[in-house]
Amino acid sequence: MKFTIKRDVFLDAIQKTLSIAEKKTTNAIFNNILISTDLDRIKVVATDREITLVARYECQVISEGQIALLSRKLYELVRECQGEDVHVSIGDNNIARISCERAIFKMYGLPAENYPVAVLEDFPQEPMTVSADMIREFITNTHYAVSTDEKRKNLQGVFLHTIAEDDTNWLVMAATDGNRLAVMKRVISGGEFSQLEKGIIIHKRGLLEIRRQLEGVSGAINFWVDSGAIILKIGSSILRVSLIAEQYPNYRRVLPDEWYGTIAFNKEVLLHALRRMSVLASDDSNGVIIKLQGDLMTMSSANQDLGEANEELEVKYGGPDLDMAFNVNYLISALEVIKGEGALFRLSAQKKATVITAQDSDDYVGMVMQLKR
Repeated sequence: MKFTIKRDVFLDAIQKTLSIAEKKTTNAIFNNILISTDLDRIKVVATDREITLVARYECQVISEGQIALLSRKLYELVRECQGEDVHVSIGDNNIARISCERAIFKMYGLPAENYPVAVLEDFPQEPMTVSADMIREFITNTHYAVSTDEKRKNLQGVFLHTIAEDDTNWLVMAATDGNRLAVMKRVISGGEFSQLEKGIIIHKRGLLEIRRQLEGVSGAINFWVDSGAIILKIGSSILRVSLIAEQYPNYRRVLPDEWYGTIAFNKEVLLHALRRMSVLASDDSNGVIIKLQGDLMTMSSANQDLGEANEELEVKYGGPDLDMAFNVNYLISALEVIKGEGALFRLSAQKKATVITAQDSDDYVGMVMQLKR
C-alpha cells in the first residue's frame, strides 16, 4: 500500500478515532485503527465492538493495501510533522514508512487480517432524517441526567422514542437517574420515524461519541436502527453504536400535572448565584436551601470545614412562603442548557419536585427532586 494525503486531513482522520481506539481493553488490536486504500481514498476504521467508525478521506492512491496501526502514536507522529503532505507506504512485515518533508519514520503495524471486520454499508430500510443541530441539542440537553449506577443498566443511557399527542408527532429524548429527569422533544413527521415507536436506549459513551462526530457538521443526517444498534451516516463517515437491550421505565408518570406555584426569573442571574452557592455547598449533599417570601428568593449553602454563603435575588413568584432544598449541581446542570434569558421553576403540588423550563417554550423540561431534610 502506498498513498499521499494532506497532513491536515490525515490528522483529522486519526483524531476522530482516538476516543474509540483508546478505550482500555484486554485486546490490544482495539487500540489500533485499520487503514486501507479505496479507489482514490483511504478508509479508516476504529472499533471497540460497542462503537465502530468507518470514514473515508480523499488522497492520492499509488498502490492498494491495508494495515493496522496504533491510533495514538500515529496521531502524535503526524501532529508533529511539518509540510502539507504526508507520504505513507507499507513494506514487508507490516512496517509503515511515513514521511513528511525531510522527516522519515518507520512504525510497526499489525496484519489487517487480525482486525475485526466492519461492514456498515448495507442498510436494511429507508433512513430517518434529522438535522445535525437538533441531534446535538437533544444530546446536550439530556446527557447530564444519565445514571452512573451500574446496577441500573437501563438508566445508563438516553431513551430515544416517538410520542403521538393530539394529532402531533414528537421525537423525544429522555434521561433520568432517579433524582432528576431531562426531556427534550421536537415535532416530526410520524411515518418516517416508525422504527422508534418502541424506543431505543443509547448508552452515554456512544451518545457522546455521536456528538463528537457531529462537531462542525451542519444540515441533515440519515440514521437507521438495526440489529441492536443505531447507525448514522455523517458526511463520508458511518458511525455504529450498540444499544442497551433493556426496558426503559415510564418516565412520563413522574412528571407532575398539578402545581403549587411558578417562579419566573432571569436564567443567567440565578445560574451565577447557584455557582457561587456551590463553592461552599456541603460535600455530602451539595445542598442549597432556597426560601421564597413574596418575590424575594433567599439562597444559602454551608460547609462545616469552609464556611457558608447567602444571597438574595428578585424573582416573580408572589405565592405562599416556601422552603426547599436541592442538590445545587443538579439545578445548575438543568439550567445551563436553557436558551434565552427567561426561565421557570414550576413547583409540584406534592412539593417533592421542581420542573425547570424556558419561559417561552416547553420543548425542554428538566426536573429535580427536592432533598429530604
